[in-house]
Amino acid sequence: MTLPQLMFRRWDGIGNGDKAEFFTHTDMNRCEYNANIVAAEAGVTTVEFVEVTRASQFRYDEVQRLEDLIASIALTIGVDVTTEANWGVMRSVSYVDFERIEANLYACYQALGGVGERIESHQFLVTAHATLFASEWRGRGPYYYDLDMPAIHPGRDAVVYVDHQATATQRAAEANAMMRPVILSDRRVRIYALSLRPRVNIPIKITAGMMQMGETITLSTSWSGSGPWTQNVTLSNEVADAIVGTCDSTTDAMAEEITKCGIVVSGISGHTLTLTALFSKPTISLTMGVVYNESEVVE
Repeated sequence: MTLPQLMFRRWDGIGNGDKAEFFTHTDMNRCEYNANIVAAEAGVTTVEFVEVTRASQFRYDEVQRLEDLIASIALTIGVDVTTEANWGVMRSVSYVDFERIEANLYACYQALGGVGERIESHQFLVTAHATLFASEWRGRGPYYYDLDMPAIHPGRDAVVYVDHQATATQRAAEANAMMRPVILSDRRVRIYALSLRPRVNIPIKITAGMMQMGETITLSTSWSGSGPWTQNVTLSNEVADAIVGTCDSTTDAMAEEITKCGIVVSGISGHTLTLTALFSKPTISLTMGVVYNESEVVE
C-alpha cells in the first residue's frame, strides 16, 4: 500500500483571528479514517469505527478505540507517543485532546513516509499529491490504478492532473497511456490507462472541487530550446497548481497545433507559468485557457 496525502489539523485553543476552533463530527470521522489508513500501512489491524454525525459527534467509547489504535500503531513502528487510556463519562474534553490525537497520528504518518504539513483548524487541504507507481497498475488493458483520496466523494467535482514537476519522459508516458479518472466510492479514485501501460512512475495531483482561478493566455511563436521547447507567461495571481488547454477563443487550427505539440505546464514560480511543447515546436501563436489554484489550502 502507498500512503495517500492526508489532512491533519493543528489545535491550540485560540484559533486564527475571528475564526474560532470547532472540532466537529467531520473532524472525528477524518481522524478515524486517517488512523485506519496509517494502521494499514504499518501492518496493524484496522478498526471499524462508528461514523458519527452532527447529532452524536463525540463518543467516549469511540475516542478510546481511536487512542488505542494510535498507541498500537506507534508501538509497532517505534514512535514515542503519549495516549489517553481512561476515556469515560464525566472526563473533560478540550482542544488538548484533539491536538494530542492529531499530533500523534501525524508523527506516525511521517515516520511511515507521509507527505505534507499540518494545517490550521479552520483550513482545508483541497489539493493532494500522489504517485502512480509503474509496478502497481492492474488489469490486462485497459489498465487501472486505485488510490485512496480522502477529500474525494461521489457527486463532488474533482480535477485530476499530472504534476507540473513531471519529466518529459513521464509526460510522454501520460500521453501514451490516455489516462482517465473515475470516482469509485467515498475517498476512492480509479485511474484508467486506456492505451499503453505506463512504464515509469507518474506524479499526479487531485484537486477537490474546481480550480480557484482562470485566465486566457496567448503564446507567441518564440519558444526557447531545441526540444522540448519552453515559453513563460505571467498570470494575474501567484500560482500553486495549474493546467492548460483549449478555451472558447482557441481556433480549430490552434487546437490541432496544441494537441500535435503536446503543450503542458512544466514550471511554476510566483506569477510565472512555464509551458513546454513536448513533441514539436508550435509554428503559430496560440490562445489557450489556464485554470489554477493560488494555494493548495483554503479557508
